[in-house]
Amino acid sequence: MCEAYPVKMTDTLLHCHQLSVGGSVKESVELFERLVLDRFVFLAKELSVSMPEDFGTEAQKVRLILQSEDAECRDYLASRGEYFQAMLFSRVVSADFVDAARVLFFCEADGLIDETRTSVALLEECDSLSEKTYCIPGFYGSYNGTEVRVFPRGGSDTSAAWIASLLRADLCEIWTDVPGVYRADPRILNSADVESHIVPFLSHAVMYELSFGGATVVAQEALDPLRRARVPMEVRSTFSPEKSGTRVVDISTHEWSSAVLGSAGKAGFAQITLHRIGVNAQVGYGEQLFSYLRDCGIPYDHTPTGVGTISVILQEKHLTEDVEAQLRAWVEDQMTPDEFTVHRSIAVFTIAGESISMVVVGEKLFRALRDVQVEPYFVSWPGKYSVTVGVPANKLGDVTVAAHRAFFS
Repeated sequence: MCEAYPVKMTDTLLHCHQLSVGGSVKESVELFERLVLDRFVFLAKELSVSMPEDFGTEAQKVRLILQSEDAECRDYLASRGEYFQAMLFSRVVSADFVDAARVLFFCEADGLIDETRTSVALLEECDSLSEKTYCIPGFYGSYNGTEVRVFPRGGSDTSAAWIASLLRADLCEIWTDVPGVYRADPRILNSADVESHIVPFLSHAVMYELSFGGATVVAQEALDPLRRARVPMEVRSTFSPEKSGTRVVDISTHEWSSAVLGSAGKAGFAQITLHRIGVNAQVGYGEQLFSYLRDCGIPYDHTPTGVGTISVILQEKHLTEDVEAQLRAWVEDQMTPDEFTVHRSIAVFTIAGESISMVVVGEKLFRALRDVQVEPYFVSWPGKYSVTVGVPANKLGDVTVAAHRAFFS
């Protein structure tokens, strides 16, 4: 985001789309020309490069789409910032520009990346070009080479990860606005020496746990393709390129000096719990609840259980008052629990590392919770990479500081 144009590019393009669909065609086109086209002309001048001839052709295509008031072109318009930026950057670094719509393909059935088709297209496209340096926009791909579809948040990370993994790259670099992955949220720690909290090395598995737990520096969808291809990743700061950042590697290629490597937390969760004596002896009892959630299109994040208890942790935004009322009525009618409870305003807090021992980690974690007088809603220890607890959302900051003191001070 350059200083002369403080509005984010994608936000500007989405606003242009809203204006167009709403009937303000002239305003949408004027905004596109003033805040998008003029911005790239400004950047090209600052970088002393000329814009490719295709830039004018694509710009005219965008104008025509805005004039048509086509509501179905939202993804296409949202992706044009990345498209124009990569086109310009390819001139700066003397690389071949490759439109992501020609090499990143989604499956129409489930919206996931079509690995086979993408891999073939990438290799064919790169082999046909004269340069050995390629500039591919992030954030979007296509279903059929023409119908553009954007990734969700963090899409540029995900694009880079898929391209790096399918080309079996030596390294995937993620350049962002922070100098690496922190051991805990630096905004909560409020430390003057935040860079001392950077983790130098993580495995793909631990980075995934931290990303899922609330660390937003890398999109979690970017980690699985890199892990499977065993391609390392570096997270570094655009503003401090001299700093080494965090290197995310295959777990077998590094000697880990500490079991616990980081923590993460995020609010916005709710917990639904069914209590009924003898649940463990009833085959298919829990399946009823999960089938109901599936049929209602409600995803969930954790499922801590006990002998007479089934508990589900889900994002609170999916549990509106109407959804809760319908769920409660269905559960009481179909599953006849002894008790059904709902807790809201929950945050999940995760401690992640390599080969975590519950004996060692649990003692420190529960001492930290005791120090800030927090009784956890649930404890989930699904394997060797993480331990997650549910805490009151308004206590997440206290828990983060106490856990950081217990594990890293």
